[in-house]
Amino acid sequence: MVTIADADRWNIYHHHIGRVYWRCSLGSIEPVNAKVSTIAAWARAQRGNWAAIVETSTGTHLVTDTIRSFPILYLRQANRWVVSSTPRALLRQIPNLQINRDAAAEFRHTGFVLGSDTLLDNVHTVTAGHALTLDPDGTTTEIEHTPFVYDSRMDMTEDAFLRIFHEQLLDLFSQFLADARGRQIVVPLSGGADSRLLVALLKHVGASHVLTFTYGTAGSKEVAVSREVAETIGYPWISVPTDPHRMRAQWYRPQTAEFLADTWSGNALPHIQDWYALTQLTQSEAIDADAIVLPGHTVVGKIHDYWCVDPTLPFSIEDMTRMLSTHHLALQGHPEFGWLTAYTRSKIVRFLRRYWPDEAPRARQSAMIGFNLAERQAKYISNSMRAYEHFGLSWSLPMQQQPVWETWLRAPATLLDPGRTRYVEYANREYSRFAGDKLDYFGAPAQRLPKTPVRMARTILTRAGLLNHVNNLYRAGVELRHPMGYEALRGSLSRAELARRLLAGTNILGVYADLFLTNSWVPGASVIPPPSVNRTVV
Repeated sequence: MVTIADADRWNIYHHHIGRVYWRCSLGSIEPVNAKVSTIAAWARAQRGNWAAIVETSTGTHLVTDTIRSFPILYLRQANRWVVSSTPRALLRQIPNLQINRDAAAEFRHTGFVLGSDTLLDNVHTVTAGHALTLDPDGTTTEIEHTPFVYDSRMDMTEDAFLRIFHEQLLDLFSQFLADARGRQIVVPLSGGADSRLLVALLKHVGASHVLTFTYGTAGSKEVAVSREVAETIGYPWISVPTDPHRMRAQWYRPQTAEFLADTWSGNALPHIQDWYALTQLTQSEAIDADAIVLPGHTVVGKIHDYWCVDPTLPFSIEDMTRMLSTHHLALQGHPEFGWLTAYTRSKIVRFLRRYWPDEAPRARQSAMIGFNLAERQAKYISNSMRAYEHFGLSWSLPMQQQPVWETWLRAPATLLDPGRTRYVEYANREYSRFAGDKLDYFGAPAQRLPKTPVRMARTILTRAGLLNHVNNLYRAGVELRHPMGYEALRGSLSRAELARRLLAGTNILGVYADLFLTNSWVPGASVIPPPSVNRTVV
């Protein structure tokens, strides 16, 4: 027996494969009634950003799309399966659920929970690009319908590949515009390559009912560049000033507790980046009630720790575990947590043994990219969509849907460099085609510094044992006066307490994670249930 705790959020269709419960980011997209015999084939036939619960003759299948656009949570209780796409509905159905202490300890260091675990004890989630069958005897069977494995097209030039990639994007944006059916398209605009490529593609397919917006403190570089991007491309633009005092006052209102409850997804930190701007824009009625938000998230991620790709370097699964932990589990300033904690280490190693079993040098890049896509992208980044849903808005991610995902994972290896050089050149070229202008690529202040002096300074500081101290000092200074005003959302912490934590090595997201887990991010917001008693917090 299967109970869907949030059944009111799913549309029901009767298809060749069986009964389909369907959630999609755009209500105009219905599931494709593919005449196929397997759930994997059915999943690959779908389009858009979606999740599904499919009842067939062989059982009930929980299916996520490539990027886990919607979480699907499940647990076994009293000889029945309970399923939900929101933890809030699950907690209403089973109010005695508790926090998994091991998962909470990991969450402090990542902002999400690795693998299929969630913050709720005994509650699991379907991983991105998978279909999971709920068996009557209480067991589960999981299959991957869309691979995370990178498989380079070695026989294709960069230019030839980028032409194919561009045509794929144009097809997806044309489909999106048809699905939008004249509704307002709202673009959170930054000065980066992804968002300028997005508006260029919208212009190419003829989108006209478009509003762009940018938020940040007055005089910030990103605000100035974003305004120029919007003006030169020909779309209206709104600036939302982020005044820390007003942000803090807004954060402490009772409605924020509802925001947190709606947006934590069960295993990822609520994504607050667009919260203040959306609050202001929806209150001012600048955004239509049925608007579609189109953020610039893309499958073309930045490659970290590129040095490990060198095939002459010996590199084992243990080395990769340490490297992934150092990159992804550093929110508290203790990246060693990932390889010293058995609970977390076992999940990283399990992923690597599945996707990098032979430890081949040529496949190191694939393992790094796959882990980032399956974990951080599919959990923390995809969870940012919950903020749009909280404000009653639809959303779409055409630059992350399955066709473009599969195309990019076959890109020539030379395109996958840390700075995304050729991709940025491509994005700027497409933007210039419609804007008649070429802007410099916007990056963080540290990214705009000259490369050679930076390398020399890092070497000197490393030898002197001062690099971590200088990094903490620099980062703390930025986050205490962040262009987006993030320091205002420090919950119960004083400014001095926040400064001490940042100087000690904690990232602002690590501060947020602790505040969220202790229900002290917003006064009176009791979102997280109490911890279970059978585990120990690290």
